[in-house]
Amino acid sequence: MMIAFNRRALQQTDGNNLKAWNLKTGKLIYNVSIGGAGVDALAISPDGKTFVAGGLGYDVVLRDIKTSKPIITQKGHAGGIYGLAFSRDGKSLVSGSGDKSVKVWQLAP
Repeated sequence: MMIAFNRRALQQTDGNNLKAWNLKTGKLIYNVSIGGAGVDALAISPDGKTFVAGGLGYDVVLRDIKTSKPIITQKGHAGGIYGLAFSRDGKSLVSGSGDKSVKVWQLAP
């Protein structure tokens, strides 16, 4: 899966790793392991410091982009996560699930 990121980078996942390239220089910016659970949706925060990935797991997990360590785990879906998007300010996250629900998560006050 490939997705444009901030109009300056391109991100890709093979279900196990997140890779992002600077579109101007072609330089690899990130190459982070995201585990073997399978990824169907991915979003990088506007500040480029965190990312969230979703798939068959029901949890929304915000991770540090450099270490892939979990920062926040949000529970609430009863189906896989297939859509993710950060707000422009990075304080909110929207997730869409196979359970036909859409949730808005507040990440920061």
